[in-house]
Amino acid sequence: MKNTFIFNQFDMVVSMTQQTINDQLTHLLRTGTIKSTFILAQVIEGNNYVYKILDNASQIPPNSAYINANILPQVNISNSGLDITFIINMLSGTAAFWFGNGPMARLTEFTIDNWSYGIDVNMDIYKLEQDDIGKKIVVPPLVENQLKNFTDKMFSVNSLLMDFESVDLIQFNPTHTSAGKAGDIGIEQMVLFMQFYLKWLIASGNPYVLGYAINQNDETQVPQNEEVPDSLKPVGTTYSMYCDAEKPEKSNLNFVLATKGGFGHISGSPGTFDTNWIGDNEDINAKMIISHNDLVEALILKPLYQSLQDNVYSQIKDNISVSAGNTYDAGKKVDATGISYVISDISTGDDQYVNKMNVTLNNKETSVDITVKGHIQLYKEVDKNMGVCTAKAHAGGTVDWTGTFTIECTKDEMGNPTLKLTQCTTIDNATQSSDKNTCATAFEWIGKILGTILDVLTLGLDQNFFSKLFDDLMDLKIPKIGNIGNAFVNISNSARTTILLPGGQVFFFKTPSIDTEGNFYLQLTYKSEN
Repeated sequence: MKNTFIFNQFDMVVSMTQQTINDQLTHLLRTGTIKSTFILAQVIEGNNYVYKILDNASQIPPNSAYINANILPQVNISNSGLDITFIINMLSGTAAFWFGNGPMARLTEFTIDNWSYGIDVNMDIYKLEQDDIGKKIVVPPLVENQLKNFTDKMFSVNSLLMDFESVDLIQFNPTHTSAGKAGDIGIEQMVLFMQFYLKWLIASGNPYVLGYAINQNDETQVPQNEEVPDSLKPVGTTYSMYCDAEKPEKSNLNFVLATKGGFGHISGSPGTFDTNWIGDNEDINAKMIISHNDLVEALILKPLYQSLQDNVYSQIKDNISVSAGNTYDAGKKVDATGISYVISDISTGDDQYVNKMNVTLNNKETSVDITVKGHIQLYKEVDKNMGVCTAKAHAGGTVDWTGTFTIECTKDEMGNPTLKLTQCTTIDNATQSSDKNTCATAFEWIGKILGTILDVLTLGLDQNFFSKLFDDLMDLKIPKIGNIGNAFVNISNSARTTILLPGGQVFFFKTPSIDTEGNFYLQLTYKSEN
């Protein structure tokens, strides 16, 4: 599926690299949320083998099979879709397995040197309740405090965790499973040990959470500087994996979000992407992509279209017999170069009204330019038999204009990155012409019509008109937010609370960019820029 087709069904994507996930698992290991030692023993109780998790090697019973390893859990996204490969890397330690059958069986000890066990698992999007913390999932104290703070403020939290309950625990991944000199028999034994370990995780609390999606509802309490328009408020989450065969570390887990003012809920699977959201040369942890529908169009282009349509039509409707023109959706066209709009395209006859815009979207080093070039053409012709003579007259002209919105990455007073929206406008060219015969000169009402049209071209559509048009758009009030500039500042802040990383860090954005469809991209890092 072409990546941007996702926005036919969803509103936002947060794409997190495999390397970032593995760095987070390493962080959980270092903080003790995931135990760095892995000690399991196979003991006999009655007539059955049972497996036990032990705290230290001294608890291993004599004459028992066991694994005593220093571990590094990691993930591998080996296929695009919904599965992920969970790998327990056993870096060092010892293991003992039974080799042979019956009286000939011998307990044989091995040195563990970079063994591994891999299993393909589904992920589970799970709505987290406060009581689940420490029971269903195990988290570090920082994460626990943050999650409780979110739920106290009426956010809903969806955790994305490895679903060991719905997988066949016997079906290991042979590509990512190795028992060194213990060979195939060692693998067979290890499968039994790992089967117990994964069941134990289910019962005791799963620390393998890959992230938390923070959703809002009508009761959510948000600081004013994090309020965003409804089109940017996440209310539902699903996910999809992307495998990058060329650069596996940049394979990614994609949180796919629906927003309150967008699609409103999750409907169906997002499918699989055909390319990587993250470029080869981008040194980032993740990337947020916001649909053109929910940001650039919702906050800039659609209000501009409507305002220009209304303001021009109100000046000509009494003298040029035309309709207001196309609705926004009817007037919009997207091609490889950008977005074009036809508000009206009546260019023949006595009453003519053309109003068009072409939008180009350009990326700079730390900013995005949305450049709008407009063309307005007005024409009125009178050809009327007045009884004693035939009055003929016409008036018309054109105005070509340019307006640019710049979305720039700057720093706020705390030194954190933020988005700043500015604008400017110019009149590029203006023409006008008129003429009337002797008969038309005698009739005042004809002169009034033509004069009004010329006034629109010289005074009504002058530099002040376009400056005010853009100024008013920048001052457009959004409930609880203020003007559109505040909305872009708040988007910067809300990026930190859209996805919470497994170790408790939040994302900061680095550089904005935009594609030819108007989808807006923010590079993300969990290392603060200040």
